[in-house]
Amino acid sequence: MLALSLILVPLLIGGCASAASNVDSVASQCYGDNSKPMYGYDENHALNSCDQAFIDDVSRQTGGHPEAGANSVRAIGYSALENDPSTAIKRFNQAWLLDRNDPETFRAFSAWETKMGNIEKADQFRDRARRLQKLY
Repeated sequence: MLALSLILVPLLIGGCASAASNVDSVASQCYGDNSKPMYGYDENHALNSCDQAFIDDVSRQTGGHPEAGANSVRAIGYSALENDPSTAIKRFNQAWLLDRNDPETFRAFSAWETKMGNIEKADQFRDRARRLQKLY
């Protein structure tokens, strides 16, 4: 897992940061509001070309296992949650794009909402995680 994290960190953080800095307006159109869980979308959000390009890049880096990338970026998000919640939500959003039905990502969204003081939303994400857990 550590080796995978070392490979993915530059791709997931550096690649996204450089792309966003070069084309801020395009990035905001592609990714919605990166300061909210699921980019401010609902679970019915259709993947756009930017989403798919990100997923494809991570799939190539992980040998066709984007869910492994989701685990890595989610771990990075948890490590940032206490002191840098704005970075944490960006990593949780990346995890959601990579595996949109992973209960662990919805638990991460719940933790972020709790940190932000949004207990009702935190409860909704926790309930969603429980429902998804039953499907796995």
